[in-house]
Amino acid sequence: MNTNLWRHLIAVMVIALPICTNVYAGQVKSILLSLDGLMGARPTGMGETFTGLADDINALHYNPAGLSFLIKPEFSTMYLTGLADSHYGFVGVVYPFKKSAIGLSLTTFDGGTIDVNLLNTDGSFKKSKTLSAQKDSIAMFSYSLTANSALSLGCNLKRISSILAEDYAAAAIAVDMGVLIRPVDDSLCFGLAVKNIVGSPIKYKNLEHPLPVTIKVGCAIRPDDRLTICADYEKADTGLKAGFKLGGEFLMMKLLALRAGYKIGYDQATFNLGLGLNTNGFLVDYSFAGMKDFDSMQQVSFSTNFGGLNNYRKAEGYHKKGMSERAIYWANKVKEGDENFEQTKEIINTSCC
Repeated sequence: MNTNLWRHLIAVMVIALPICTNVYAGQVKSILLSLDGLMGARPTGMGETFTGLADDINALHYNPAGLSFLIKPEFSTMYLTGLADSHYGFVGVVYPFKKSAIGLSLTTFDGGTIDVNLLNTDGSFKKSKTLSAQKDSIAMFSYSLTANSALSLGCNLKRISSILAEDYAAAAIAVDMGVLIRPVDDSLCFGLAVKNIVGSPIKYKNLEHPLPVTIKVGCAIRPDDRLTICADYEKADTGLKAGFKLGGEFLMMKLLALRAGYKIGYDQATFNLGLGLNTNGFLVDYSFAGMKDFDSMQQVSFSTNFGGLNNYRKAEGYHKKGMSERAIYWANKVKEGDENFEQTKEIINTSCC
């Protein structure tokens, strides 16, 4: 067996490992798909129940329809050490306009390295070589548009790329779509997101993997400004059983956030915990994911909305976006004696006209 053929067989084995570990009912789910939704620690700490909430930059992956409700630019980054010597990374930015918003993001996965023994034609040992096991990435452009003060639509255009054993390269293009119904007081929100609704298969030479179409439906309930309760239902067309997620967030003095989530119908991660610290619009989020068969995974992400959002800034932001009902709602929460109380009355007067 010649050296090149031996190297190709090793590469095929590398491909087979992530494929085989995700086979269910004869269908294939690439490890690459785990990138499609891995970004901020805030949603992770809530059990990834973010489809119906989608109220910050994390909407990029969970439901792009939520982006047009943002009133200030947001930036986020994350780095996560996975199993063995694998690593995940994310960086993203969103810029809102009056009736819309755009976003750019990049998510990456580095599977570490593997040692390969190359042989001579007679089968004897020739040398060892260290190869990059796997490198994946998703580069994404997002767009969201508000239909009115309570309804928005969104989409993602993403390019997925993967390289296995430095020899097998693949790429695909796909589109996500999202809808978000968000009443003025955010008391009961509903979201729908469809991943890979349109897309090309990802192909490693002769091995072709269609990107699974995943449907997510979620709701978020806010009894008051401190407590948020979320639920998500997720189903993919890969033969995997449907999953149900529950999660919540409780804010303490608008500075500290406590989060928890639980997943039903998932093989590994079942429960999640999280913390968040908000200081003048600079947010540090932490999440803990308990795993059945592996070590737990911990994640930290950093994000900012460049100045923070109090009630007055929300009223001012929605007023500039032309969302009069939302502007009045948040303006009425500004208490007399607040330094912005007089400006708030102007917002109410002009929004009512």
